[in-house]
Amino acid sequence: MAGMYVFGVVIALLLALALKWTDVRGEPSPVTVLPPYRVRASRTGPLVWARCWHFLSRAGQVIFMVSLVLWAMAMFPATRACSPSGVGRRRGRALPASEARDAALQTCATASPPPASKEASWA
Repeated sequence: MAGMYVFGVVIALLLALALKWTDVRGEPSPVTVLPPYRVRASRTGPLVWARCWHFLSRAGQVIFMVSLVLWAMAMFPATRACSPSGVGRRRGRALPASEARDAALQTCATASPPPASKEASWA
């Protein structure tokens, strides 16, 4: 990794020396020429602030609602058998992350399916 860094620095220095000796001097290219700086009028400040506040308030509503939906989806799993609420504890102490994950997977794998209702049986 350090060799790649040193190689990049050496190539950059060699390229700088090569460009120094070429005949590229003259007028600067249009890319490097900047327009003159102009000070903004004082009346544009409140307008910009109002537009920013409007955008942030509308975007904030959407971001909050999406966050709320994602939180609800993460906190309320579809089945109670795979819920990690009781998994991952041993006599009041938290299990290490790998053991808790294995316990949760084992609980979900061995969970029995819900009993079938009498109306849904075809037998």
